[in-house]
Amino acid sequence: MPPKNSRDLDWNELLAGLYNDVFHLAIKLCRSRAQAEDLAQEVFLRAWRFHHKLRDAKSAKAWLFTILKNENYRRFERRHRAELVDLDYIAAIAPRESEPEHRTESHLLQRAISELGENYREPLMMQAYGGYSGKEIAAMLDLNGNTVMTRLFRARAKLCRKFELGS
Repeated sequence: MPPKNSRDLDWNELLAGLYNDVFHLAIKLCRSRAQAEDLAQEVFLRAWRFHHKLRDAKSAKAWLFTILKNENYRRFERRHRAELVDLDYIAAIAPRESEPEHRTESHLLQRAISELGENYREPLMMQAYGGYSGKEIAAMLDLNGNTVMTRLFRARAKLCRKFELGS
């Protein structure tokens, strides 16, 4: 007879049976075997730590997939949070308008930003000049948070390539 709740589960057996499903979804999310291995490990560590919250063995797969989605989101947020420095770097090297010898370079940066497509320019301007977080921008533009973060990343990458800063 299958176990009815988390107290009756053989955790090793349950997790071993679901590992491949979690790992394959992690590969699709990460597009990297090494990152998927790390992500799957985080999922199972978190699952083990909170296994008492699983009420029914039948929902274990959905529960693990929810943990996977949340861990991937955390990974995505950490990665993009670090990349926000790139925009600060661009702003720091952009010359001040008051310095006559740098007016042309400042104009080039403004022009490069204005040449971005609206999908990229709008969230970038909201973040760089408005100081809004990705979550706030998503709410204001009625977009998914991941969509906003992707657009910000691509906008910064385009600017970095244009000025040969590397991304």
